[in-house]
Amino acid sequence: MKASGRSVRPFQCWMMAFIIVVSGSNLTVSFAGAPYLTGVIEDGDSQAIDMPSLPLTFRSQIEWLSPEGSQVEAGDVVVRIEPGNLIEQAEAYDAAYDEQLVAAETAQAEHTLAIIDAETALEVAKTSRDLAELDARVPATAVTQLIYDRAQLALENAENALRLAEEALANAERKFDELKPVLDIRVGEAAATRLRIHEALDRLAIHAERSGIVIYAENEFSGMKIFSGETLMPGHPIVTIASREQLQFVFWVHDADINQLSQGQKLLIVADALPELTIEAEIDWIGNHASTRETWSQGGYFKLVAKPMSAVPDNFIPGMAISAEVL
Repeated sequence: MKASGRSVRPFQCWMMAFIIVVSGSNLTVSFAGAPYLTGVIEDGDSQAIDMPSLPLTFRSQIEWLSPEGSQVEAGDVVVRIEPGNLIEQAEAYDAAYDEQLVAAETAQAEHTLAIIDAETALEVAKTSRDLAELDARVPATAVTQLIYDRAQLALENAENALRLAEEALANAERKFDELKPVLDIRVGEAAATRLRIHEALDRLAIHAERSGIVIYAENEFSGMKIFSGETLMPGHPIVTIASREQLQFVFWVHDADINQLSQGQKLLIVADALPELTIEAEIDWIGNHASTRETWSQGGYFKLVAKPMSAVPDNFIPGMAISAEVL
């Protein structure tokens, strides 16, 4: 067994203060000194793809993922989300929208016809009033008193009928003015719901916005890699599309070791697949809050990011497992 470059006899191990933490992709080993870290290479400017927020569901299932490590181009489908009942819901909301549209058109047509009828009745009332007015102008001396009185009564009735016709038209127009905004709201709500469902269907196929390598994210609770068929909540990371433009080194450090590390400390990075290559890096950022991992050890883990201090070797690629020694 080795610790800080010195040989240690087996019976001495129990006397040393040490912590070993094993995880799906990270291991922190501390021997009473600076911890030995493991992590991954990441692109600091990668495209992050999260689980979209879909209507009518609290969690969504991943239907298909582009193979991890595969090279994709902008526009390629990288993730497909299981539609669940969204297709049936879209059909139902399409039908509901059509029903609202037909109902609105029917109601408007009926009220328009009512206005036309009221306008026609008003014209008839005006004509009747004009004729009655002509008869009423005949002097009482030119006709009998009975005829004169009937003419005056007919004019009064015609004027009342005209007022009623005007009120009927105004009422029909007012009802139409009151109804139209209500119909517009109902149709608009049906259209908005329909659009929301169809936009959700469009979000089921998630495309790459840039060229790069597909890197699967980790489940925030288990620490294991995301896989097809997994069910996640909205906003949970699924994959990243990474390039070599802004490479950085990411580690998760157990809370028992985090106090031994600080911003600005130097690390010696080595890739697990390329043990002959090393590069120095500097701790650039340490998270303030620890997160737990179900399949890791007890305690919390702090995210740590280190930036390379020189050009990164060409064969260092995002997603590659690395280890680091504190210098």
